[in-house]
Amino acid sequence: MMHKKGFRSGSILVLVWTAFWVPGLFLFQSCNFGPNKNSDTPNQGTVIIGADNTIQPILEQELDIFSYDYVDTRIHCQFLPEQAVFHKLLHDSIRFAVVTRKLSPDERSHFENKKIEIYENKVASDAIAIIVNKENPDSNLLMSQIKDILSGKIQNWNQLNRAFLNQGIQVILDQNGSSIERTLLEKFGKGSLASRSIYSLNGNAAVADYVSKHVNALGFIGNNWLNNNDSLSSKLAAKTKLLALSDSLEKDGSRKYFHPYTSNIYTGKYPLIRSIYTLSVEGHTGLGTGFAVFLISDKGQLIFSKSGVLPARGASREIHLN
Repeated sequence: MMHKKGFRSGSILVLVWTAFWVPGLFLFQSCNFGPNKNSDTPNQGTVIIGADNTIQPILEQELDIFSYDYVDTRIHCQFLPEQAVFHKLLHDSIRFAVVTRKLSPDERSHFENKKIEIYENKVASDAIAIIVNKENPDSNLLMSQIKDILSGKIQNWNQLNRAFLNQGIQVILDQNGSSIERTLLEKFGKGSLASRSIYSLNGNAAVADYVSKHVNALGFIGNNWLNNNDSLSSKLAAKTKLLALSDSLEKDGSRKYFHPYTSNIYTGKYPLIRSIYTLSVEGHTGLGTGFAVFLISDKGQLIFSKSGVLPARGASREIHLN
């Protein structure tokens, strides 16, 4: 229904580099978090965490490998719209999350007032992909055209090109309160989602499914849902067409369009990029911290890179903590 709007037991391999991480996050033996009344440690125990559901496919792969390497861990991840994840963090329902934005100043003050240490670190970069039905003749869009579609200024496909469909454009978003909705508002301005033809479904898979069945639909989806190396992502990608976007002219005045491929995320040529962060307010060096370390390790970063997500880390050095 549419609604309108074991690491294995032993020593821990820690990767440290000053360009991306707060060094204190990894100094497990020297951090002073006070009395540790929690049963979980970086490589043992059980914890509930939250995650932005637009990055669910890639994060599920990371969690699978982490639990295989760390046989004494149980991470129960709640995949939710962005607003719901931050609501749980602010109400102490969870203490660790993987999200696509940093804390706002008010949110940061909430934890600082409680004397809770905040560890917030970038682990990768993803993109928002725009998809259409395979029968749709369009293959490229300008960012200015997307803005006009979202605002309602452009309502019909043939307003983009007379050769296109003579049908109204249905804009399909994943969920109310999602990171995709928030990113579009930040990119195009408050009030930009003013079109009466914007609909919210129940997640990214639902967006791709709807677009595959409706030739006039324009869907916004987390790029990793289309590029992950699993059967679901392959099915979603096969049923839809990925649009290339352009945000500026080349030096010679020509116009080039870019798909949300890793190379174009790296160069910044694709215009709808967002970062992926780990956010810990555990108050102790717990299992969430261990998972954060794993995500930025060589293995965690490799999983990102093989799934069409740009890993955050460059050069690293290894430190073994006994």
